[in-house]
Amino acid sequence: MSLKEQVRALSSSKPIGNVKLIGNNGYAKDEAGRTFIVESLEQREQRRLAVIKKSDQRQFSFTHMRHIREITDNLPNKTCGYVLMLQPYIQYKSNVLIKPGREEFPLNQKGIASALKVTPRTAKVVLQELELQNIIEVTQEGYYKINERYHFRKKVREGKDMLIKTFFTTLKDLNLKHAEMGALYKLLPYVHYDTNMVCANPFEEVPANIRFLTTKQIAEVLQLNEKNAIATLRELKKAGAVAETTKYVQDGRVKYITLNHNIFYRKQGEPDSSLVAMFSAKPNK
Repeated sequence: MSLKEQVRALSSSKPIGNVKLIGNNGYAKDEAGRTFIVESLEQREQRRLAVIKKSDQRQFSFTHMRHIREITDNLPNKTCGYVLMLQPYIQYKSNVLIKPGREEFPLNQKGIASALKVTPRTAKVVLQELELQNIIEVTQEGYYKINERYHFRKKVREGKDMLIKTFFTTLKDLNLKHAEMGALYKLLPYVHYDTNMVCANPFEEVPANIRFLTTKQIAEVLQLNEKNAIATLRELKKAGAVAETTKYVQDGRVKYITLNHNIFYRKQGEPDSSLVAMFSAKPNK
């Protein structure tokens, strides 16, 4: 190696020649005596995920996908919309409905009316129905509390694969009617773990075996006729809550729905780049 090449190699951040480990502490030296940190691909991935977790400070609630079928299968869309709209007001650990901010305090009927964007009279009727359905409980102090069987905010150690996160800021930004919010809520038990696709088998691990729900099947989930379901999905698309993909098959075409990962997401860490592009890519002008 010429002198010029030696100088170029030494000024580079890359190791020169063979690298030898120094004990078992993760350090190594190259042939020029420079020290480097050696890490496995697994260690690098763990470090990358840790950085993502630290930088992601978004607040969210957990929804138990299987348990909420007790709500979505039995209650009208508008009522389900009210349940979804209450998510940003769940207090961490206690599950009491509170006004977020530096000074948190429990919401009364008037505060819940404001959160739901309804009159206090309507809020009273809604709360009575949610209490009757055991979705909301009243504490000894008289506070309204979401039943943890369906939604909660706390650290999770087990059963993470059965949960879906709802991010508060992006949820509150949605410009949708109550029934449309409820339709969105009714899709949560069908969100696939890896793809965020609405499907019949959301816990399927093999991508080729995912059975996405057609528009007709989604209409059945939403308890709407197909015409009204298509109109509802159109509003969800306009709001940026879902995306629609068309797949051409031998005898025509089918469409499947994917939920916006910025609002609802199951996996830990970063979403797949194709999912990010689906909701973030800009048209070519």
